[in-house]
Amino acid sequence: MLHDFLFNEDGIIGAGTIKSEIEKEKIPLKSELTKLIVKAHALSHQDLIPQSKRQMITPRYIRINTLKTTLQESISQFVRSKYTLVPTLDLTTPDTFAVDPTVPDLLAFSPIKEGRLHLNDQIKQGHVVMQDKPSVMAALALQCPPNSIVMDACAAPGMKTLALAGMMNNSGVLFAVDRDRIRLGTLVSLGEKHGIKNVKAIERDFLEIDPFGDEGFGDVQYMLLDPSCSGSGIINNLDALLKLISEEELLLEYKMIQYNKHGHPIKEQTLNQKYEILKFASNQKALLSHALKFPKLSRLVYSTCSVNKEENEDVVQAILDEHPDWGLEKIFEKWERRGLESYTFGDCCVRTDPKQDLMTGFFIACFVRKANTVSPINQVDKTNGNDKSKAEETTNKVEPNKKRKPQRQRQNKPRKRAKMN
Repeated sequence: MLHDFLFNEDGIIGAGTIKSEIEKEKIPLKSELTKLIVKAHALSHQDLIPQSKRQMITPRYIRINTLKTTLQESISQFVRSKYTLVPTLDLTTPDTFAVDPTVPDLLAFSPIKEGRLHLNDQIKQGHVVMQDKPSVMAALALQCPPNSIVMDACAAPGMKTLALAGMMNNSGVLFAVDRDRIRLGTLVSLGEKHGIKNVKAIERDFLEIDPFGDEGFGDVQYMLLDPSCSGSGIINNLDALLKLISEEELLLEYKMIQYNKHGHPIKEQTLNQKYEILKFASNQKALLSHALKFPKLSRLVYSTCSVNKEENEDVVQAILDEHPDWGLEKIFEKWERRGLESYTFGDCCVRTDPKQDLMTGFFIACFVRKANTVSPINQVDKTNGNDKSKAEETTNKVEPNKKRKPQRQRQNKPRKRAKMN
């Protein structure tokens, strides 16, 4: 919103408390912007960011809601709205857009003067969704077919849930679990706007969900887990414009701890950074360990908007060590940037880089249950009582080291459910 206030001709779109608070500071904000322009000897705010750093400004990605429209129809509508379709992701000209070359049903728009994009009828009517590209990639990696039973374990505010519902063609059951009532309410509202009919919103801490309960959770086959993280992969367009500092300093400010191909940090983390990151990692391990207890679960996608190995490869390694009946499947095989090479499973994982990929820094890994095995806490099939024997690891699965670690539990939260009709 601050970016729109300072740089968009139409200002902040819509209304609300945050808009009012920003507009109260109109004079000092505009004054500071003017000082930056003078300091940089620039002609306007558009000249503030050097050419070498403009690729740090990521496009505005828009996913086609295939429940309401098609890619070609959406492109035609945007062209009629005076947007220009260009062949590449070089979107330095306002009101230009392109078809993303790697993710289906995804468009990329120039972030320059993007204010009127929010007013477009396709967005208002739920025909398209503003969604970051790696967020769409995480949903695609799950590969959940129509009529399946799926769970988005940390769902709010719901962008990945919407993408999953589209993949399922509004069929089957999609549990959307989150403990935050307000954010879950946003998810429900978004679902109604975008024509989602197969979502059951569950207001609950995911660690309280009983994998063998009588609410249908035991039938979950596919799961997406995108837990809270440090957000170290997020590059904000506004900050890239306002910070007249080097790229190295910009990345450090966002706590993007860079690693070489052997997994060693290029610049040492501060103690506060380490403490914060390890807190996130501990919670991520607890959530993943709990997720793999679901008896019929066969595929789980774990993702973060972090570039820290403590929240990514280290978490994956710990879970593989705890759960030898699970392995990793290589996803997006043509994607260039993989997990860190110092891990045996690194090539199975996907990393995205803000500068090279023009998107948020992200990490994605896909866990798959090895053939003919069941959850280690339930070696007897509860439906018929027959013992299930473990089979050999299948192709593209990575064998973990055999170690066990204690699981972390969290405090109970009120149990409530809201449904989408």
